[in-house]
Parts: sequence; C-alpha cells; structure tokens
Amino acid sequence: LEFKTFASRLRQSLPETEQPKSQSGSNLQLSLFDAPGEPPVEADSFERPVVETLRDSLGVARFVETACRGNETGCMIYAVGPEAMTAKLNGIALSAAGRTVYVPVPAAGDERQELMTVLAPLFSSESTLIVSHDVKRDMLLLRRENVMFTARSFDTSVAHYLIQPEMRHSLPQVAFTMLGYTTEDYADATAGRKPYGTVEGGVEAEARRFGEAAAIMLRLLPAFRQKLEENNLSRLMNEIEMPFVEVLADMEWTGVRIDVDELAELSRQLTARLDKLVAEAYELAGTEFNIASPMQVGEILFERLKIDAKVKKTKKGSYSTTEEILEKLRHAHPIVDII
Repeated sequence: LEFKTFASRLRQSLPETEQPKSQSGSNLQLSLFDAPGEPPVEADSFERPVVETLRDSLGVARFVETACRGNETGCMIYAVGPEAMTAKLNGIALSAAGRTVYVPVPAAGDERQELMTVLAPLFSSESTLIVSHDVKRDMLLLRRENVMFTARSFDTSVAHYLIQPEMRHSLPQVAFTMLGYTTEDYADATAGRKPYGTVEGGVEAEARRFGEAAAIMLRLLPAFRQKLEENNLSRLMNEIEMPFVEVLADMEWTGVRIDVDELAELSRQLTARLDKLVAEAYELAGTEFNIASPMQVGEILFERLKIDAKVKKTKKGSYSTTEEILEKLRHAHPIVDII
C-alpha cells in the first residue's frame, strides 16, 4: 500500500508559512518515474579530480592539518558491506583546499591504529564542516576504529531526500540530477547494483572512484544549500535532520536488549489475529484469495463483489488497489477495512 493520502493530509495540516515553495518551473523532480529535468550545471563544468594516494602517516597528517584550517572537507569512506557495524573499512577519501586524496587503510595492527590517530583530529574539528553522502554510516565506521565523529556535518543524501523525496538517493544519481555530472559508477547505480561491494582494480581504482565522490561532495554542498533555502527547508535540514543523524548513530551503536520470550508471545498473538482477519475476509468474499496480491484483491472487490460499478482497469489490464483507492471505498464494503 502507498501513503499518498497520509502525505496529503499532512500537507493540509501544516500552516501556510511552513508549506514548501512552489516548484513549478524548477529543476526539481517529484516522481521517480518522470524523466530527469535539465541539470542546473553543465556536465562538462566539473572535471574529474586528480586524486593522490597517501600511504604514509606524515603525508596524511599534513593533509589533515590543512583540512582543519578550511571551511569544508568532502569525505567518502570505502567500506565493504551494507551494515556499518560489520562492514570492512578499506579506505578513506578526502577533499579539501583544492586537493583530493585517498588513504588506504591497513588491514590491522599498529599501522592501522596509527593512521586512525592521525585522522581523528579532522573528524573532531570545530572549524571544518564534513560533507558526506552517508554521515551516520561514517560515524559508526569511524567509531569502531575509536575515532569519534563530532565535527559539524552535512549529509547530501538527507538533503536530496528533503528536496526530491520520491527519487532514488544514490550518489551517482544525485550528482547527475544536481550537477549534470556522470560519475564513474553511474552505470552501476542505474542498474541497481549494491553500492557497498568490492571495487575491482586495486587501490588505483579505489582512489579514482572514492576520490571522485569526495570531491563531488564539495560541489554538491552549495547546490543543496541553494535548493534548501529556495524551498524553505534549511532549518529542517540544519536543526532537525542533521542532529537526528547523530541520534540515530548513537542508537545503532548502543543497540537494544531484546526479550525473546515476549517477542515470541507477541508473534503468536499477532499471527492468531491475522489468521482471524484472513478468515473473515474469505467469508465476506465467499472464496479464498491472496490478500497480498493486488491483482487478486482487485478481482475480488470489483468483479466478484462489484463494490464499484464505475471502476476501470489500468493499462496493464488489472484493477488499482492502492491505499488511496481503498481509502475511498472503505465504507462500500466491510472487506475493504479488513484488507
């Protein structure tokens, strides 16, 4: 089911001053299925960055010192695995003061610990803003290395969600939408490949891909700030969303204690309740059907029970049973509420 009616009711409940500005004539794309609009920046205005690979702690320390004196630092962490609490951290790309570097992280031992000690001041700096596409993940990955990410931060994926909530928020697609820039891994993203896999090609390929991403952060920052301001979303981003990212990271790090026996009892109760509702739906329909199947639900409602004589099939030859449609029909027959 969808939540379009809930979103509509929520918008209606907001005071007029809190409503987002009209987006007509803008480049904002409000549907996942619409063709992307004209990008706001020419695609060739941002060249792929030259990425240096830093392997020695002294070189990293010098870069960190320079970055801490600046206003913003782009960051992209290479870690294999979808969950930050278990992913393997392999490298960190940083971009600041007109320079982009990639720092391969040693597998283990004193070298890894020394590197993290050198990097730590950047992520606790009070002067520079860390710009990343997944700040919460970065916080957790670094915390596992005893590096506390307490510096001010800006998450481009969160900003993109606020501006274009119905689109996908992968970095390649965000870079194209906001900058007209095609990243090296754009084809992977549009093909739906998972973003946290291993990069083939060794350190050189890692540096190229993640260094590019870190540099893009600094190009996305002003573009997002402008769009957020135009749509009256700056306070929401800065005062609610970004502080909440820290809260979510702390919650994920802390975890929860689970009462297994209580969950098992709840499962038993809910299963029994669900079985009862399903049985009631079967009785009202006069036959069994798959309630989780929109096609079968449509056939039951509109062909067997005929609760709406004016209903028409979609172009695909089936009946629409979205939350919006069912909400309108909930008083037509008791089976609708059950479904």
